[in-house]
Amino acid sequence: MQNISEQRLVDALPIGAAVFTGDRHTIRAVNAEMRSIWSKDSSVIGKDLHDAIPEIQDQPFFDLLTNIYRTGEAFHDPNGQAMLNVNGVLQLVYFDYWMKPIRDAAGQVTGILNTAIDTTAAVIARQRSEWIGEQFSFSMNAAEVGSWNLDIANRRVWWDERCRLFYGFPKGDDLVPFEEVLRYVHPEDRPKVDEAVAHALRPESGGNYDIQFRTIGESHHTLRWLQCKGKAYLMSNTSRTAFPAPLVTLPAK
Repeated sequence: MQNISEQRLVDALPIGAAVFTGDRHTIRAVNAEMRSIWSKDSSVIGKDLHDAIPEIQDQPFFDLLTNIYRTGEAFHDPNGQAMLNVNGVLQLVYFDYWMKPIRDAAGQVTGILNTAIDTTAAVIARQRSEWIGEQFSFSMNAAEVGSWNLDIANRRVWWDERCRLFYGFPKGDDLVPFEEVLRYVHPEDRPKVDEAVAHALRPESGGNYDIQFRTIGESHHTLRWLQCKGKAYLMSNTSRTAFPAPLVTLPAK
């Protein structure tokens, strides 16, 4: 009867769940979500963990389970990972998991409840995003291109170090008022910069921004020709709120 109640318990949980008992960590109950993470079927119920999932023999989970029996302390790892046999192929699987002791009326640990959420897709997506970001940063540095992003609603500019250098802006914060940035635009070019920005912010414009203009540095008054391309992004049908753009220097004219 206890096994039936434990199976009902794990089946009621919306995440992967299993119950282990004894020194050999026998699987007494496991739900479909956990079997999916393990890439196993219901035949694992009643088996010792090392027989049910032999590929984890040399991984840290057995020591972890033994330690919970010994100390009675729960364990949580939001960045768990294991090599599991998925459709006949050993693969790295990521998960956020908990191990909690189950106690009897006397307070003795009689089993362990293991719950888990498969985070593999999210981790891979994050790793890919980080890789793309690193490649983008490498490409920008190799091409000597600066980048900036205008927060239209708050009229603030985030820019990288190279972009600040192109403007002749003194070293300081990465986030500065837009009006402060415009102060470094050559006075003769300021009207066309203002018009180009205003045009890109109109809903019917498509948000595109492509302009060449001059800047004058503050400390050495260095004159630079810059080309800036960007695109304003719509937050709604009537307003644009984000304006990222790369910036490159041009030969003196």
